[in-house]
Amino acid sequence: MINPQPNIGIIGLGEVFLEYAYPALSNLERQGVISIQKVADIKDISGTVANLKGRHLKYPKERNSIDDVIGRLDHTKNPKNPIAHYQTTGDNFAPATAADFFQDLDIVYIATPNNVRVELIRQAAEYEKAIIIEKPAAHTTRTLNEIIDILNRHDARAICAEHYAYKDPSLEFFRTFEEQTKNFGKITFIEGALYEDDFLDAERYEWLLDPSISGGGIWLDTGVHMMHLLYATGAEVEDVVSASSFSYKFPTGNPKNKIIRSETAADVLVSLNSNTGRVDRNALAHLKVAKCMPYSSKYFKVLFEKGAVFLDFMNSTISYSDLTGQTPKLTAMPVQKTNPYENMVRMFVDRIGNGGSDLPTRMEKAIESTGAIFRVYKSMKEGDSRMFY
Repeated sequence: MINPQPNIGIIGLGEVFLEYAYPALSNLERQGVISIQKVADIKDISGTVANLKGRHLKYPKERNSIDDVIGRLDHTKNPKNPIAHYQTTGDNFAPATAADFFQDLDIVYIATPNNVRVELIRQAAEYEKAIIIEKPAAHTTRTLNEIIDILNRHDARAICAEHYAYKDPSLEFFRTFEEQTKNFGKITFIEGALYEDDFLDAERYEWLLDPSISGGGIWLDTGVHMMHLLYATGAEVEDVVSASSFSYKFPTGNPKNKIIRSETAADVLVSLNSNTGRVDRNALAHLKVAKCMPYSSKYFKVLFEKGAVFLDFMNSTISYSDLTGQTPKLTAMPVQKTNPYENMVRMFVDRIGNGGSDLPTRMEKAIESTGAIFRVYKSMKEGDSRMFY
């Protein structure tokens, strides 16, 4: 039985986690929703602290998280709110360390790169812990299947941290989609885009764009958000019509060119089917993702025979266009902009503790959508970047 304020252990203290997830967990801890008890890293505690201090100088967006973690690791300075430190072997815990780390924990948040997490997931499942797996869940189809097998064999409670599913337009979409679109007829077309203008400034791109570590590039890392929303409609990928990848090139001599080992953009067209009967037999989906764009664009839309749904992530709105009557009706709903990581963890805690509402990223859906991403990869061809940028 889970504690009223469940204890969380964190494995991996990288950029994404420190910048985005840890502040959310800390805020939930202040609200009494969770309690951060343990962290684990590939280094020993002195190495972890030294690494964090080095990051503190270089990455301003991580500083609050780093200060908090370092302060809580020093139990002499923070005896009332300490965090215990553990060392991994890289992709798992030594048996004695595992027994100590997983003891008294309710939830484990695994935020390591996705090429070194299968055994950590296995150990967490064997110790019957609820698991949050940072997205994308795996870096190859084989490892994805391994994770499926582990979770099923241990009947583990797990979600994938696809944070776009917990942004407010998405949560409203999951809550209202079936009711709002029940008279719209069949889905005829789906389009999604996640264009970002960050020009690979973040440290994480050095491994994210390395296939040996992340399994791919932007199509896997970012495309999984759009594919997950596609599967949430009840649609499924039937065939890949076309799939092109593109790589942004900086001016000659720019050191950023050295980190680009996979696509920085992808343009994908797939045909759709469904077991629900809600998808037209000629339906298509067009999904586009990219970094290094001169502008940002983030949306997801679903077209029906007699209506449409539009999620605008830039302005945090969701709109329904109803074409079933003689006069078209547009319902545009601004939604409160809350923290998606907080939403995710709060809902997970509610689900595993109180049997609360279903979760947007329950693993069977996350696995289906990630599997579809890998299917597209098999057909992806390198395109001329001048056609995309």
